[in-house]
Amino acid sequence: MVTNQCPTADWSPVASAESNTQLAAVLAGFVFAGLVMLLSERRPGPTRVRTIGLFCAAFIVLGLASYLFGLVTGDTDPAACKRAWTETVVASGLLGLGAVAMVSGIAWLLAAYLVATPEGGDGGTSGLALDRLGQVVAVILYGVIAVVATLMAVTVYGYVRAWYATPSGWITGSLIAYTPVLLVVLITWRRLRPPRDGESERSIDAMFVGTLTAVGYAVVGSVFTGVVASTHISYWEKPSAGWLVVTALLALLVPAPTLVSLAYAVPSLTRGSQRDRPPASSEPAGPAAGVSTPTAPGTDD
Repeated sequence: MVTNQCPTADWSPVASAESNTQLAAVLAGFVFAGLVMLLSERRPGPTRVRTIGLFCAAFIVLGLASYLFGLVTGDTDPAACKRAWTETVVASGLLGLGAVAMVSGIAWLLAAYLVATPEGGDGGTSGLALDRLGQVVAVILYGVIAVVATLMAVTVYGYVRAWYATPSGWITGSLIAYTPVLLVVLITWRRLRPPRDGESERSIDAMFVGTLTAVGYAVVGSVFTGVVASTHISYWEKPSAGWLVVTALLALLVPAPTLVSLAYAVPSLTRGSQRDRPPASSEPAGPAAGVSTPTAPGTDD
């Protein structure tokens, strides 16, 4: 008789996989709609082109996350509990990273909109409004990163409990400190960003790095999950603890550079990406046509 190989786990990754695959698919659908909107423009500006690349990466990550969660739903044998947990941890990492990439793409989409919108005529109010909007976007992105990091730490903690009834204190402490440490790194590196007008070259480079590493993480995670799913169920009755270490590192440490890059790359809405804005006309302002300029008294015509 086959028994449950995860007697200490109090949460079923298989039962939640169906809802997660639907969530990832819905998010991928929203990203695809944004791609269609961007690609419908005949002459997209540089900022919109960068947003297209980021949305493509988010679509790939979320699509693969949806597939991997669907793969987990097939691991219904109680003997495959640890295998299902391993697949779930990687799929959760892809879902969280895809959500962060989507929010970062929305921030760049706002910057692209501001590039295409002429300057407002409401005096200093427009600058204050952009400043507040930029702060809201940054808070949303950092909040999503904090939520994703916390949920990943909780997922990894449940994964460890599927192997060991009582995890070591240093493991629990490391998982608790994961989100605060990540936020400290994000905020510190963000403050080192040079205060230039528009998008700095470092910001654009960080977006490029974040886009490539997100796609790379999705590919590596999918291949890793495929290898895990292809192993025979008898192997997971007494698997090596190396799977636990590799999976935990793949879920927590590998996506960290991508999260930092995407947070650093958020454009400054206050400065409105002015480097991509068409230059204003250099012609000197003169009197309107048909309006005569008054002359001072006592001057010759």
